[in-house]
Amino acid sequence: DRLLATISGVIVNGHPHRRLPGNLSLTLPGIEATDLLDRLPGIAASTGSACNTGSGEPSHVLTAIGLTRAQARATLRLSIGRTTTDTDIEKAADLITRTAHTLMPVPANAA
Repeated sequence: DRLLATISGVIVNGHPHRRLPGNLSLTLPGIEATDLLDRLPGIAASTGSACNTGSGEPSHVLTAIGLTRAQARATLRLSIGRTTTDTDIEKAADLITRTAHTLMPVPANAA
């Protein structure tokens, strides 16, 4: 909820309620997920889908659900485990929000 409220344009992939617990797929338009991931030390996250790990191509799973190639490249997959605490989640949300804001494109009229 915090990421949706604080990062402009973020999209949750998949059904909003009928989903597997412990994982979240987000598209952050205008941000290359690999650039974001490189700046998120200690957070269990990856780009794309699990079946596409290690490939330089956008996930075929993400494009199959209707994302464009650009949206698929802007997608981050987050996971939590049994030992993840609420504090861990809050810290991750803060770091992802701060980092995403540094990577967001500057609007043309902001110059």
